[in-house]
Amino acid sequence: MIIKSEAPEDTRKIGINFAESLKGDEIIIVSGELGVGKTHLIKGIAEYFDIDSKEVNSPTFTIMNIYYGKITIYHLDLYRVSEEEAEEIISEIEGKGVIILEWGEKLNPVYFDNVKYFIEIEYDKELNREIKIRGLTDV
Repeated sequence: MIIKSEAPEDTRKIGINFAESLKGDEIIIVSGELGVGKTHLIKGIAEYFDIDSKEVNSPTFTIMNIYYGKITIYHLDLYRVSEEEAEEIISEIEGKGVIILEWGEKLNPVYFDNVKYFIEIEYDKELNREIKIRGLTDV
């Protein structure tokens, strides 16, 4: 599925709508270049689960942020983490909430039972965003 976004608010709303399909134990890999809107999408996912979107920010330097609401969201940035470190962190929290991985494409998803979605955000020709959501079975 490909969804167009023309503004950060659109991207946040796409996150809210996407979150309706989540059960609460999935791993979601989100990729896209810096500034493309990954955090806006994640803010929408968090809002759906009654988490204040103001709490959601990129965990670039902290590696992981944890947000508490109707479910727990573990938001990780794997850019500066080795594959082995990432796998260790994820294995400790898998099944305890939704895990959202920025730069998670460096992982081999077959190691984790709950990797359900790959979301890629790219700029289109007009510098709007194209948000591609693929289930694991689509890859």
